Amino acid sequence: MPGWTNLVNELYCRQATLYTWRFLRSVLRSRVIDLRKTVHAGGPAYDADVVGVDGVTRRLLDFERGSRPLVLVFGSCT
Repeated sequence: MPGWTNLVNELYCRQATLYTWRFLRSVLRSRVIDLRKTVHAGGPAYDADVVGVDGVTRRLLDFERGSRPLVLVFGSCT
């Protein structure tokens, strides 16, 4: 059964080459990008400029009301 031998060898080679230097460098690069972020989950919100449909520019935290949480929903109506 030479076909089975080739299949097993191919699967073993793919498994053995998963953790290459290229892969590890890519993982490290994504971790460095995450560390450079200024906004993190659970942290303070970034007070960005928001342009309304009426064209008026406001700050994001202007929509905050008392102790109620401010919820942002990103989506589309398509």
